Amino acid sequence: DALCAAAGSHYMSVDENTVEQTTLGTAQTAEYYQDKYSVVYSLTDPNQFFNVTKKTGQVYLKATASLDYETRDTYDIFLLATSPDDPGVEANCSITVQVTDTNDVPEISGLHTRNVSEAAELNDYVGDPLTASDQDRAQEAFFSIIRADPKEGKEIFGITTCGGQLYLLQESVLNYNTQRKYELEIQVRDDGSP
Repeated sequence: DALCAAAGSHYMSVDENTVEQTTLGTAQTAEYYQDKYSVVYSLTDPNQFFNVTKKTGQVYLKATASLDYETRDTYDIFLLATSPDDPGVEANCSITVQVTDTNDVPEISGLHTRNVSEAAELNDYVGDPLTASDQDRAQEAFFSIIRADPKEGKEIFGITTCGGQLYLLQESVLNYNTQRKYELEIQVRDDGSP
């Protein structure tokens, strides 16, 4: 029997973008040692993302952890179990932490200003299309206008769902002298799974 193992195996998993202090699992000692010795755990992590609770063997994420599946999907950490009751009782085990993929939220970067002539006609494009970035591979971005200031902006402007292209839904409604600016809040989502 080994003195330590990671919940019966040498693997633990955690979702990417998980918040600090999340428990990944608890190290287990063989029943023979649990009855006979008190066990103290320590952990070596070259990346300094993980830690262990000394008395319980609970492995958790540190506050500095930033796990991203697309950047790196596995980490190797090393657990040491010792007994203050008997300095000769010691065991090492390596644990592979598997980072699991979750659906990352796509983003529209930066502020975007577009100009349109008050003489623009129905379906005329308003500037260049918006672009979104998504860390997940091969996912489609879908755009929508969720809010406008003034609110009539949602009835005047549209956006192509898949292309992010703003266009005019109505003509002969833009008047530079009465309304010089419309602020549109654009939402982007993906077809995301995971």
